Amino acid sequence: VTLQDGTIGTITNRGTLTLNGNITASGDINNTGTIAVGGNTLGFATYSGAGGTVTTTSETITATGAGGTIPTLTVTTGVTINGGAGIVVTNAVTGNLTTTGLVTLQGGTIGTITNSGTLTLNGNITASGDINNTGTIAVGGNTLSFATYSGAGGTVTTTSGTITATGAGGTIPTLTVTTGVTINGG
Repeated sequence: VTLQDGTIGTITNRGTLTLNGNITASGDINNTGTIAVGGNTLGFATYSGAGGTVTTTSETITATGAGGTIPTLTVTTGVTINGGAGIVVTNAVTGNLTTTGLVTLQGGTIGTITNSGTLTLNGNITASGDINNTGTIAVGGNTLSFATYSGAGGTVTTTSGTITATGAGGTIPTLTVTTGVTINGG
């Protein structure tokens, strides 16, 4: 099924849904199939559905309400995730990411990250490029690796994790450590 631009109440998808324009669901998207966002914007109040996949080439996913859990997010080039009250991605994500609001990501290798919200790691993240952080990155007990780090006023928090610069590194304005941290300066 292919949908044009518009605002929809709720979406229940069990097959493949392709967007041919920006779609906003004022209610829930329940997806156990695949939603192919392409270069369009997908908005929703809540997201649910076991095993569902969202694919995108270079556009935006926005939670306008409570958000939810997207099991698999496949990114070709890049994506902006506006987490609102919370978007959790449970499988590893690749590509270049821009995050706002509350976003939780599973570990993996990412190109670049631009964060102005609260990004929580649910596994080790390696950015092959820059992390530009003006918000908060909650590392927990995981590893955060990057080639370069930038961003005025950004905070990195960790309980017992590892922070590694694989390239030129950079300045982390605020590092909040609960138990301990290993810092590999590159």
